[in-house]
Amino acid sequence: MTLRYSALFCLIALILLSGCFPSTVSVAPDGRIALPRGDGIYLMDLASGKSSRLYEAEPGKEPGWVQWSPKGDEIMYVVKNEIFLVSPDGTNLRSFYKTQSTMGLCLWSPDKSCISVAELGMMSSETEEGQEKDSRAEKVDASLKGEQLPCMTVLDVKTGKVRWQVQNTFFIHRWMPDSKSIIIYHILKKDKDSGIYTGEIASLQLSDGKLRSMVSTMGFDSWLDVSPSAESVYFTAQTASLSKEALKTPDKNASGRLFRLVKKGGKAELRDIGTASIFFTSPDSKRLLIARQDEDGTKLIVCDENGEREKLIAQNPAINTAEMSSGKILPLWLNNDEIMFWRYVTVLAPDGKSLTAFTAKADGSKITNVQGSIDQAIIQASKKK
Repeated sequence: MTLRYSALFCLIALILLSGCFPSTVSVAPDGRIALPRGDGIYLMDLASGKSSRLYEAEPGKEPGWVQWSPKGDEIMYVVKNEIFLVSPDGTNLRSFYKTQSTMGLCLWSPDKSCISVAELGMMSSETEEGQEKDSRAEKVDASLKGEQLPCMTVLDVKTGKVRWQVQNTFFIHRWMPDSKSIIIYHILKKDKDSGIYTGEIASLQLSDGKLRSMVSTMGFDSWLDVSPSAESVYFTAQTASLSKEALKTPDKNASGRLFRLVKKGGKAELRDIGTASIFFTSPDSKRLLIARQDEDGTKLIVCDENGEREKLIAQNPAINTAEMSSGKILPLWLNNDEIMFWRYVTVLAPDGKSLTAFTAKADGSKITNVQGSIDQAIIQASKKK
């Protein structure tokens, strides 16, 4: 498979075919996790084993994304193309948003005033006339007409109405900690021969809906994250430069680089800190959890904020795999010192392997198989119903 049909294409194809998208557990402020499975959504405390089933899925209504609200007082989950909001005890269930598009990543704003949604399968060749507000002021480049690229939608939690929409994005986006803006990868054009996208890491301001360019980029896809301290924006691209500087054209065979945009004292600095497929900043902003692909497969590592002092956590975790019904499952930080991830473990079963959950210390020590605890908690929660 050529690079032009890399991670973004595979991701969208899996989403459109399966009706799912990258999934992971969500961690509440009190440490409880919300786990989406084919049979429903379960809430559990791994330490105590206490659990409950929040949502029991019917055939064809399997849950996708799930996320605790910032204060842990409400949970958002997605079934097909509909977002539901519910209290952790299962009360106050309501349908919040429904769309004809396939939904990808859904995130609460840190102050819980908004929910952002990556909608997939929308035609980006033109803007719908009935759309309430559109932050995109420029005309679509001819090279993007007919492309199916995600649209990032911002919804007001109180009213359920659309506040802003940005066409032509990659599905990953992140809220800034002050809830005043969202960091996105905005796609500007595509080279039809190489498949390389030219775009920008930009900030969508909720006050006026304007995009403010931060970094110019080129590449086939991008992952990004924002440090909880708001000091750094991390993203992947084949090449990147500060918006006012010249951007070099990358080699079509170049691997994706991990960049760190640091803002201090009103000045911006861009650093190339290595390679990565996906990555997540720790809650205290001091470390990165990185999945990196090389000739030996995928490695899950932890490093400092500059990509240094690496610690190997796991070899070949279950991240980029088509063997799962949802396409991908993502590792995560449980807290500043503990990580959760998945592996395929050989078992005596028809397919010979089972998706198994592990926890590990961020220094690579004390790797623990917690699948038994999860399975037991799910059994107990199912019996309560």
